[in-house]
Amino acid sequence: MIEQAKRKFIATSMISVLVLLVVVMLGVNVLNYFTLIQESDMILLLLERNRGHFPSDKQNASTDVLPEHLSPETPYETRYFTVSANRAGEILKTDLGHIASVDSATAASYAARALARGEKRGFLDRFRFVRSESEEGYSMIFLDCGGVLSDFYTFAWAGVIMSLIGYALVFCALVVFSDRIVQPVRESYEKQKRFITDAGHEIKTPLAVINANADLWEMEYGTNPYLDEVKLQTKQLSDLTHRLVYLAKMEENDASMKMTDFCLSDLVSDTAGSFRALAQARERAFLCSVEPLLTVCGNEGAIGQLVTILLDNALKYSSEGGAVGVLLRRHGREIRLKVWNSVASPVTEEQLSHFFDRFYRTDASRNSKTGGYGIGLSIAKAIVEAHRGKIKASLGGNGSVELNVTLPAA
Repeated sequence: MIEQAKRKFIATSMISVLVLLVVVMLGVNVLNYFTLIQESDMILLLLERNRGHFPSDKQNASTDVLPEHLSPETPYETRYFTVSANRAGEILKTDLGHIASVDSATAASYAARALARGEKRGFLDRFRFVRSESEEGYSMIFLDCGGVLSDFYTFAWAGVIMSLIGYALVFCALVVFSDRIVQPVRESYEKQKRFITDAGHEIKTPLAVINANADLWEMEYGTNPYLDEVKLQTKQLSDLTHRLVYLAKMEENDASMKMTDFCLSDLVSDTAGSFRALAQARERAFLCSVEPLLTVCGNEGAIGQLVTILLDNALKYSSEGGAVGVLLRRHGREIRLKVWNSVASPVTEEQLSHFFDRFYRTDASRNSKTGGYGIGLSIAKAIVEAHRGKIKASLGGNGSVELNVTLPAA
């Protein structure tokens, strides 16, 4: 249980860190990308307003001057070319005076692609373009963004790599320090299990003495309702003690528990057969469907107790005139056992989530009428987890309650 809590803590922490890194990286890179587009469009707008040239203070007053936020070296550092075309899309003129890596044929090819897209602005490979339209035709300006795009991709990949490294370091730190974090919980849990085990063994002796004295009094004075009540309560307390000790042992995942391959189909069929007569005596319909020759690797005694607990629980809490069923099937590499029963009163999802808690009751009447301890399903869960399986409670059809167990097939 503590190891499961530790793994859940690490998994939750790593998912939280991953979500945080993804959000931060996406936010930073999206912001950088839109900033890149904004700056490129600003330069293109400036070139468009000045007919494919950067303005200068020496030009006449009707022409824009270079904005203050742009470096005076911007006109000399910027690489771009312009293309003019008529309404039919025929290239009329290309200006390649501000770029050396593009020839006339390449410029015409980019212009044709820009016209075919029908967009006023956008990206074509490493070029950001803007298209203006007039009565004579089209004028297009292509800005070389290769340098800033390269910086953008370099920054993005560097961020991803650094994030992965940081993610790995956080994982290593969590693995190292998680033991220290859960150590107080582990110590408290171990003390609790030791107390249950020790107390269980200490309680057995006085219970045995009380029961033996009750037998002697019964032999000497005959039957007595008070003695019968003492013996009944002693038996129930002894049974509860045994169950608590067994639960503590199962939760320890005792490595000494013998695991062998055995036929689960035969075990379920035999156990179900012993409950069939009891169900008929209580006027409950009993349905059993078991796929033959299904084998699992585990402790046959523990699995037998698991099936007994589930069937006893289903029969004990079934509605009058209702039904109890057991179903065993193979699904791929898993074997699934389902035990269900009809219930007299509706069960909520909130109640289902507490079915495997110790001493849990959906209501007080279950405790008083059935005489259970509310610990059987806790033992069932411990047995399933000791066999690397899963167990869950769910609502079935017609208001029934299902207990589903999944075990790895042998």
